[in-house]
Amino acid sequence: MAIATDVNDMSYYSFSESSVTSPRTIPPSFRLIMTSKLASGMFPVVDDEFVANHLDVLSHSVIASIRVRNGYEYPCHVYNYRYHYEVNIKIYLGTGWCSFCKSENIRSGDILEFFLHNGGNILVFNVHITPSQQ
Repeated sequence: MAIATDVNDMSYYSFSESSVTSPRTIPPSFRLIMTSKLASGMFPVVDDEFVANHLDVLSHSVIASIRVRNGYEYPCHVYNYRYHYEVNIKIYLGTGWCSFCKSENIRSGDILEFFLHNGGNILVFNVHITPSQQ
């Protein structure tokens, strides 16, 4: 599971009182390195290890919100599936992903780190975008 490297700039990320311990806890996250297909709107599959560790939350959610640094949120459907020959459930972000990529000018090579935040009935991912060095 990917962990944020800049712990000093965590003011952007929301923490519930029950999840905060001392020292400050970094929320669960996964990292996605953008490819040209993903940047053009292909739905991304959430990291298998992340899904295995948080399946209880992810498998019951059908809608998520992708929240960027300026506070804007992009609604996004969450889909889960399992092919008959697979052991693990796959979770991917669907409808709404393309709008997010276009509006935030996401390009191939950008690194997106998704931090899971429990937003009640809606699953919320706070996203930190690191532009590619190209």
